[in-house]
Amino acid sequence: MSSFDEQDLGRRVDGALATITSGPAPAAAIVAQGRRIRLRRRAARAGVAVVAALAVAVPVAIAWHGALTAPGPRPAINHPAPRPHPLPTKMTGLPMPAGTNFQALVLAGGNNGNGKPAWYSTGSRRTKTIAGLPNEPYDFRRVPGGWSVGLLLAGWKCPPHCWNAQYFIADGSTHATKIGVGLWISAADHPGAVWLMSYPRTITDMATASAYVQLFSTTGPALGPRYRLPAGYILDRGVGGYLLLNRLLEKNSPDKPPYVSVLWDPRSNRVAGRVTDVIAAGPGQIAWSPDCRGCRVRLLNVLTGTSVTTPIAGGQPGGLTGSFTDDGTLLAVQLTDGQLSVYDTSSGQLTVIPGTALNNNYWQVFSWLNGSHTLTVAAGCGRCNATGPEQIAYWQPGDSRLRIATATSQREVAAFSGAAP
Repeated sequence: MSSFDEQDLGRRVDGALATITSGPAPAAAIVAQGRRIRLRRRAARAGVAVVAALAVAVPVAIAWHGALTAPGPRPAINHPAPRPHPLPTKMTGLPMPAGTNFQALVLAGGNNGNGKPAWYSTGSRRTKTIAGLPNEPYDFRRVPGGWSVGLLLAGWKCPPHCWNAQYFIADGSTHATKIGVGLWISAADHPGAVWLMSYPRTITDMATASAYVQLFSTTGPALGPRYRLPAGYILDRGVGGYLLLNRLLEKNSPDKPPYVSVLWDPRSNRVAGRVTDVIAAGPGQIAWSPDCRGCRVRLLNVLTGTSVTTPIAGGQPGGLTGSFTDDGTLLAVQLTDGQLSVYDTSSGQLTVIPGTALNNNYWQVFSWLNGSHTLTVAAGCGRCNATGPEQIAYWQPGDSRLRIATATSQREVAAFSGAAP
């Protein structure tokens, strides 16, 4: 992109963002607060450096080790709001065809996240272990074309646990590639590259420190210079040539809406704009929810600077959770009534998948299978006395219902749970 194009894009994005946020434009020292995934935001308040790991660790832990064993708040990836009426305890749909075969990343063997990453085939029910990784508990995060792999930091703090080896696993590959040392890897706006976020060894508090980010090839080499983020901000992902950043709340700071994320240009070290209550971000688009009753989720296209209203009900601030496909064409969102839905960003059509809303005592996780257009879902008993079997299901464009089966092994549950937020 030429310098003229970059300036034009900046003007268009600034104009679009100005229509969805209020208040003065941020100065060089950015003070906007916010974050996209509620789990990451709350972890940051407590000083936990696992902020990125939780979005993945929760569904994997549920899937691999069975139903939740202790009562308490359910993960934000489950139901976004309490249900006004009793809901079913099982998903309903069509039977899953016999021999359905998906290949998914799971932890093979071990306990408490200590298994070895492996590809599991739901057809053969066999695993292929991935080489090139040390024996550690792992955290997976979806990036275009594969998965980032880092040390599972649940309950650990940064500092001192800020500096860990980060790896990339291409879809279907049985060997991991080391990218570098840092806190975590985030998605870039295109396949073949990832952003590595790291901290200087001298930091004492993430909420006041400045992190560094650098673009790397998924084969290992660096692709560009290292950029310094504004103090107190962490990287969510790359979106259309910009970086989506979230503010880390300082200890004892109030955690209340609106939650504001900033779109930052690393090359010019400037803020292009701010977005409230981000639900999901893709390679070139950001889905966000206005803080008002009766509002609809809006979709900002960073590449064109345009913003459109979707048919998705906004709900309470920070109450919705969504996930884009790798190519950004489909957005899966769990509606405020608990039903899963898929929004086509090209046609503007919203498909609500019936039979997916569950009782609040049951957990449910969903993700796009390896970034494809196949939506996988797993569900089971969480805060209840029953220990019934988990369900696994999938949906593909054109389907009117889920295809559902009863899980016969925890590996199948892990495979259908996926690791994407």
